[in-house]
Amino acid sequence: MTERSLSHMLNLAPRKQKPAANGAVEAEPQSKSNELNGVPLLSESALQEVRDDLQLHLSLSVLLMLPVMLSAPSLIHWIRNLRFSTRLDPDPWWLHTVPLIFVYLLLINCNTLQLSNSRLLPVISCLPLPLAITMATFSSLHLYRVTYFLSAALVPLAFCCVL
Repeated sequence: MTERSLSHMLNLAPRKQKPAANGAVEAEPQSKSNELNGVPLLSESALQEVRDDLQLHLSLSVLLMLPVMLSAPSLIHWIRNLRFSTRLDPDPWWLHTVPLIFVYLLLINCNTLQLSNSRLLPVISCLPLPLAITMATFSSLHLYRVTYFLSAALVPLAFCCVL
């Protein structure tokens, strides 16, 4: 289903149907031309690049939803006390949130081609597995540690976008 919706979003050629002699509709195979109604179609490599970018951005969105869910109690407390003061004293999440916002902005504007051409990627690609294991080990007792590990995994990846 995602392939079909992605092909519709990217204006790929659908299978044309032509009526048969007996009144039934037969599916005509897709033509090999590179245009459909005068609009050029995407190549398979461009389609694969779009899929990779979509998977990267979807994964980043899911990863960064975790700190948002963990900081929800502070947000609810701040919203309830908003009529008294606009400051949340002490705010335990600002130290984690500010770097994650900058990392998210760098990664959301990056594409997979830029990441794969980075010189730092072979070194940084060894980092997520040990971090995931230590996060599963140490964060089961204290959930606030998840943001530390998430920052430790995403900040080097953001450096791959820059360099």
